[in-house]
Amino acid sequence: MQGQKYVVYTDGGVKRVKCPDGCAKNTYCWTGVASGVILQCVGKEQILVDQYSASLAHGTISRCEIMAPLLAIHRLEMAGAVVDSVEFFSDSKYFVNNFNLAPKGFYNRDRNRRNEFRPHIDIWDQFIAAKDRHKMKAFWVKGHSGVEYNEYCDLLCAAVFRGEIKIDYYL
Repeated sequence: MQGQKYVVYTDGGVKRVKCPDGCAKNTYCWTGVASGVILQCVGKEQILVDQYSASLAHGTISRCEIMAPLLAIHRLEMAGAVVDSVEFFSDSKYFVNNFNLAPKGFYNRDRNRRNEFRPHIDIWDQFIAAKDRHKMKAFWVKGHSGVEYNEYCDLLCAAVFRGEIKIDYYL
């Protein structure tokens, strides 16, 4: 069976919130969200097949930006989609550059050449496994520049923060 091509637009965001009880008085922490839109390519058309959102209890912006595309892969695989290739579109240069440009060794070492801890290695390890199963490429789009689905993902993140839409994942 021949696999399908998918296009995924993602975005992440963080918001400063008052820490829950048990934290020091008047302290704040960051909560994050990740969102995405999955499109299936049929000929020259792109058909919306899914959208999702996630809440990260203690998320950094970088973690949210890289969780969003990883969740798309998980959603496609859990739905039993036969995936040939996936193209990610993100306004996060952190995600796009690390995903496309870094050698495999970047992902599977938890320390860099200067012996500094490499953040988010747990997520990058999952991308290595997914890259072995599917052809994947990431493209950068300028945020807030009118790219339709990128803007839509940004709206999804904002709607999660306002409590207006259902959250699919709590991470």
